Amino acid sequence: NVERPVTITGRLSKPVTSVTINQQQATLEQGGLAFSFPRFFLREGTNMITAVATDAKGRIVSSAITVSVDQTAPLINIEHPKTGHITRAAWVDIRGMVNDAVEGAFGAPEPSISITGANNGNGSVNITGQAKNGVAHES
Repeated sequence: NVERPVTITGRLSKPVTSVTINQQQATLEQGGLAFSFPRFFLREGTNMITAVATDAKGRIVSSAITVSVDQTAPLINIEHPKTGHITRAAWVDIRGMVNDAVEGAFGAPEPSISITGANNGNGSVNITGQAKNGVAHES
């Protein structure tokens, strides 16, 4: 898992005395109407971020969001034909599998796949597969 630090900032409609982000204290700006939390670490996959604000009278309000991080290209495996496959057929069926292993955002598109064949000029053809996920990581 690759963790990536981000800064979380927010504004409030009324002054507060405390804001926490996932139970860690955020820094309040003077007047208590804005906060920041530098170096919040997002991990690969789905991250729930919950902000809890408390005012001078002890009243509490909270808000939560989900953020998805995907820094990993999908995995592609061409199962047929195997390397070194020899045929005289005019057409070759290509079978394989693509796995976008990182838990992505809800409703994210499935990976796209492209297969190309290049004639080497010596009677052989190189078959290449490429997969791209919804955030444009390629394998």
